[in-house]
Amino acid sequence: MLPLPSGRLVAADPAWLRYDNEPFTVTVAPGTYPVTVSIATFVDDPEHRRIAAARLDVTDRRVVSWELALRDGQDPLDLGAGEFFGFGVDAGMACFVDAEAAARLPELDSDLETFDTDSYAVVGDGAVVAWASGWGDGAYPTWIGRDSSGEIACFVADMLLFPPAEAE
Repeated sequence: MLPLPSGRLVAADPAWLRYDNEPFTVTVAPGTYPVTVSIATFVDDPEHRRIAAARLDVTDRRVVSWELALRDGQDPLDLGAGEFFGFGVDAGMACFVDAEAAARLPELDSDLETFDTDSYAVVGDGAVVAWASGWGDGAYPTWIGRDSSGEIACFVADMLLFPPAEAE
């Protein structure tokens, strides 16, 4: 469970929160929301596991559409085919955190030193849900899932383990 007292979600590398803590432009009602991580296993090496995505559920309503989560100043019309706005990762980790908590969190390095490629943790006295980021360092998009009434149902941070499906 992740507390969002401001209703403003940040997706970032937890080791860089003091520099990269700008929330998404959309907000949700202040509250505490469940976070689920999806762990991928591989047919050719079943012992090899990686986090494929993390999902913060706002409601239990079915998602009918997806859009890229944006920060102030980002315009999806500026993107080319296959491009996205995302959050940068330099420490091999990603997280969800409330914007107010991100701005005041102490150094989290000691809480995050024991991460494996298939692990996740709740750190910072419960204020941060962190996980190992896909293949490690890079940039990762976060998607907003909307229900049939256009309301936010969830956020999904995609760790880009799998190539996009080909359009038919």
